[in-house]
Amino acid sequence: MNQRIYYFEVVRDIPYSLWNNKPDYNCVVKNDILMNLFENMGLECRRRVCIFHWEDLPIPDYVLKHPHSDPSYHEFLEVNIDDSFIRVDPSWDALLAPKFPVNRWDGESNMDIAVDPIEILPVEDSQRVRDKISENEYTDTNDKFYFELNRYLNKVRRA
Repeated sequence: MNQRIYYFEVVRDIPYSLWNNKPDYNCVVKNDILMNLFENMGLECRRRVCIFHWEDLPIPDYVLKHPHSDPSYHEFLEVNIDDSFIRVDPSWDALLAPKFPVNRWDGESNMDIAVDPIEILPVEDSQRVRDKISENEYTDTNDKFYFELNRYLNKVRRA
């Protein structure tokens, strides 16, 4: 269990970033990393997708005023521990606390999803939607919003 917690914290604490045209560490990328680590430990994982509004997060209006996908998609993992799928979400890095809901994990219990979901998609739909997220989210329309969001997140980390 300690290794599960360690891997979760290492991935969680990679600074979250979201870019259209640069390497980033958004929820999808961070979950890919964590899923790979967990599967190498022999844990079964599955991706889940939910729908949310950026406006429901503690993001100031000067960032939100820029065009962005709304609603948007968020990915988290479910990890099979003792024959139950447990919700795991490493999205917000520890330096974003207390402004953002940074998750802690005991290695065996459900945790909160990093966003306030409007809807959690069924397992069978999550992978299909995930495959299309890049088409929906990574568009030129979101560029300025992503840039300003990353600047804001860095400001929170320095505070």
